[in-house]
Amino acid sequence: METQFADTKGRALDMAGISTAPSVDAVLREHAENRPENTAVVFVTDPLRTDGAQRLTYAELDAQARSVAVRLRAHVPPGGRVVLLHPAGPAFVTAFLGCLYAGAVAVPSSLPGRYRHERYRVRRIADDAGAAAILTDTATRADIGAWAAEEGLDTLPLLVTDDGDAPDPHTWTLTPAGHDTLAVLQYTSGSTGDPKGVMISHGNVLHNTANLADSLDLDDTTPIGG
Repeated sequence: METQFADTKGRALDMAGISTAPSVDAVLREHAENRPENTAVVFVTDPLRTDGAQRLTYAELDAQARSVAVRLRAHVPPGGRVVLLHPAGPAFVTAFLGCLYAGAVAVPSSLPGRYRHERYRVRRIADDAGAAAILTDTATRADIGAWAAEEGLDTLPLLVTDDGDAPDPHTWTLTPAGHDTLAVLQYTSGSTGDPKGVMISHGNVLHNTANLADSLDLDDTTPIGG
């Protein structure tokens, strides 16, 4: 049986009716079930080349998010805050969604960088969020590990999302979430003081997406750059 969400007029889920879904991760699971081979994410490394872009289908994105969630659950309770320290790319997307699949709260941040103020800012984010773990990728792990030790955060689990030893996605189980469930802590730049976190719920994300879709006349075939 297909899982579909309907808008207020009873139509099957489209971009404008997305706010009726119970959670952000439920939308991805609906797409993975009903349109598994459709492209979900494209990461272009060189805009002057027509080949070489990294692509994930909805089925691939769903499976990778489930694997990340299984790994997280061994270290982070539902509602725990997870700092995401990834360079731009598909690994960040799977890490973000993996947090939501695990019932955790995603705390995205820029990488610590070379300069003291950059490194301090990320530590302040981890401290303020009450981080339970840090997610990164294999290419960045050594640098993140050195930063964490330098900042006294080396007691936090440092987990990678692409080490080739991913947990079986079929072992994932649902942690129910609703519109009021916290999904993301989004921090300000901190350019004039310590960074401040803004609490964003699943409902906030879904309603914002629906509003954008309505105002820009988007549908589920529209590519969106960012």
